[in-house]
Amino acid sequence: MSKDARPVQRGTPMELKLIALPWSAYERPAAALGVLKAYVRAHRPAVDVEYICAYLPSTRSW
Repeated sequence: MSKDARPVQRGTPMELKLIALPWSAYERPAAALGVLKAYVRAHRPAVDVEYICAYLPSTRSW
């Protein structure tokens, strides 16, 4: 643990929200966030990880 990191109190559930920003392609989720979610689940199973897609509907039709 780095000297700047604060330890998590025992019994305190930790939540991690990974947010895909709106300029990503909707049909292709961000690969980096998928890899990060898998890493956290493998190495910190007590952490609740949620992947959120914050895509905005387009008002233009090209």
